[in-house]
Amino acid sequence: MFLHNKIFFCVYLLLNFVAISFTQIFPQNSVVVEVSWKVLRGSTSKSPKIREQVTALDGKKIRIPGFIVPLDDLGYATAGRFLLVPDPQSCIHAPAPPPNQMIYVVMENKKQVPVRYGVPVVLVGVLKVKKIRSQFGTVSFQVSGESAEQFRGK
Repeated sequence: MFLHNKIFFCVYLLLNFVAISFTQIFPQNSVVVEVSWKVLRGSTSKSPKIREQVTALDGKKIRIPGFIVPLDDLGYATAGRFLLVPDPQSCIHAPAPPPNQMIYVVMENKKQVPVRYGVPVVLVGVLKVKKIRSQFGTVSFQVSGESAEQFRGK
């Protein structure tokens, strides 16, 4: 009986070590979810199933294409804070796009991304489904940006 408990304990320790090593090698946020603007539009849907699909993205690392509307006052050659919108005609002038068609982005570690008007980018970062009211209007989503690179197709 004593030997059986010792073996069980050793196996338990080994499995814990493997589990901890696995989460360090493959952290939970390493999985990137491809998101479309069509899905984000569903956040105001009356269908609970569609709304649940959007709220399930909260806290997930996402990848979404879009266009940058810079918010920093640094000459607009680069931006660390910006709105990501689905088309190049969207801007923060009246009328602004609907809240579910804007993502407020703050790049991690004070990163700056190049701003090229009319050129799409692919944003990767952690999404928060949270309405924010600011001088830029109401936005339904916030992303802590990891990268924003020029879009080159799928």
